[in-house]
Amino acid sequence: MFARISIFWACVLTTGLGSAGAIEASLDVSPPVGWHEAKGRQLSREILISLRGPAGSSFMIARMPKEDIDGDARTSAFLLQALDKLKSGSRIAYRTYGRIETRKYPNGVNVRFIRATAAKAPMLVIAAVSAGGFPYFATLSSNSSDSLMPYFFGGLRLNGREMPIREGGVVVSADGQMSLALGGGLRSRELRPQEKAQGYVLAISGSDSELLILKSRDDSASPKNRSANVRATVASAIAVPLDGVSAARRVATAAGPVGVYAWAQPAQSPRGRYAAALLPWSYWEYEAFAQGPLADELLVGTFAALKLGPNAVAKLVEATPGIEAPDAVASPLALWAVGIAGLIILAFAAWRHQGKNANLPR
Repeated sequence: MFARISIFWACVLTTGLGSAGAIEASLDVSPPVGWHEAKGRQLSREILISLRGPAGSSFMIARMPKEDIDGDARTSAFLLQALDKLKSGSRIAYRTYGRIETRKYPNGVNVRFIRATAAKAPMLVIAAVSAGGFPYFATLSSNSSDSLMPYFFGGLRLNGREMPIREGGVVVSADGQMSLALGGGLRSRELRPQEKAQGYVLAISGSDSELLILKSRDDSASPKNRSANVRATVASAIAVPLDGVSAARRVATAAGPVGVYAWAQPAQSPRGRYAAALLPWSYWEYEAFAQGPLADELLVGTFAALKLGPNAVAKLVEATPGIEAPDAVASPLALWAVGIAGLIILAFAAWRHQGKNANLPR
């Protein structure tokens, strides 16, 4: 399967479909366990990442013409043309409905893609990717493509380097509303330019996980709908059924406002969990997105440490409207412990009662 995908790339790049001229940019990603760099990367200098995974799966990304990423109609035509090249080069009868789907990731990467399937081949995702102002073209071939998309596209790093990391002191959100004391496992990094442009205000990491906080422009959701919205966000982001997402839970901040969050773990995930939250704050609402092996714990810990920033007005933050969300349901272990404690109390009460009756005349 991988060899056939390589043939496809040769066809695409030699016919000029993927040529984007002199675009000086580079991408990097940490491959999941079991994936490694493939020889296909040597096909052309236009290919930036080429990885091979288990069972013939593969991921490749290359530059593409900017004009072909402007507008759904043109992007759709480009992707369908690319699929035709793949079918011709690989001799696999891929089929697609041609519907364009869109996903946005916390790292600032925007992906528009179509799906294709074949009877004896893994599911194929063909995508037009916008990252850091540059257009890219990608293919992901895998039976677990939905689970892998957040880790390939959501894990892309621009120019092969991360932003500077701070491990101590106090970090302030870009809008000055929040502050956070670092240390104890919590670190921060500078926001990337594309993250700032999209409205992200804070980037926190810890326990091999990362959390991004976004100042939301959408305040249309009523308090009653927030629990459902945050669960739907998680389900959509990592393509899992809604019943695979945790129940919505309340999450408090040191500054007073209380939010709601949920998390899930994709099937066959090599890099753990994904969590999302909504947090009312004064006049605004913030969204938070975390991914990594302890994403939900990082989110809860970060929120617990959030304090007022220099631009926050204490009285307004204190007056933040409450959020309706069910508290976490007690775990089976907790219920078992409560039951045992109840039996002990009943037994003790019966023993005392029996002791008192022993001194009564018969």
